[in-house]
Amino acid sequence: MNLDYSDGKPKQYMIFLTVVTSGEAEDPLQKAKESVDAACARGYQAIFSEHSKWWHDFWGKSFIELDDDFIENLWYFQLYQFASSSRGKIAPGLQGLWYLRDESGWHGDYHGDINMVMSYWPIFSSNHLELGEPYFETFYKMLPTVKRQTKEFYNIDGAKYPIATIIDSGREICTNYYRYIQCSSGFYAQLYWWGYLYSQDKKFLRERAYPVMKECAKFYQGYLSKDEQGKHYIYPSWSPEQGPLFSKNPTIDIALIKALLRGTIEASKILSVDQKERHGWQKILDNLPEYPVKDNMFLDSASVDT
Repeated sequence: MNLDYSDGKPKQYMIFLTVVTSGEAEDPLQKAKESVDAACARGYQAIFSEHSKWWHDFWGKSFIELDDDFIENLWYFQLYQFASSSRGKIAPGLQGLWYLRDESGWHGDYHGDINMVMSYWPIFSSNHLELGEPYFETFYKMLPTVKRQTKEFYNIDGAKYPIATIIDSGREICTNYYRYIQCSSGFYAQLYWWGYLYSQDKKFLRERAYPVMKECAKFYQGYLSKDEQGKHYIYPSWSPEQGPLFSKNPTIDIALIKALLRGTIEASKILSVDQKERHGWQKILDNLPEYPVKDNMFLDSASVDT
């Protein structure tokens, strides 16, 4: 509310604000005007009541109680920040809304080497699967662009999600050796499978999760090579910012490929689809290499100088 004393008497004004991006509408200005008009028609009290009810229901879904008050309050504060950022149809960028500098690091893009997925891990333990909807919509919507780009860059079918992409795009914006990080599709697809396991929603599995998982599995199927013993291996690759560049069999790649193939095979059985592809995925799964290990410790990759 703004107070106007120009004629000596206070007057009150109700100000309605909205933000619309090009990722949400072809004509953001027109969409913003429509949103404001709709808000004015509903009125402040109706909007505030809906807002209050949303937060009341939100906090009723989970809670924690810890001996350390600081850690406990930090959990609630971070959950509040996440709920304020991850709503609607577009996932927040790398730093979300909460960043102390004028410009967020890496321009607030989507980082696929763990950052974006890691941000969404809490939706399960906090019982707030609804906060994952922007993620599920955003990266599903990218799928056609990612598939075209994968064909252009690798000349194979499937979806290799970029290590870095701008919001609501899917276009690879990384250059140089970062493009050799091959774990991104495994990371992005994993959250879709977890989303199904948590919700048991077959409609979500059929319409969102499985299409992404299947195309990611197809990428690895086309990218993997075979050695003389018939074992699959992945090269060239790079464990994100760890170990030698142009690595063979990064541990993180093998782990995520295994998880992806197991989930995709199980999803195809649940949906009763792609029996032929399922057999191919199982053959790959049965012939993936062991994790690189030395002295009972996992190595970044099989290319580590031992």
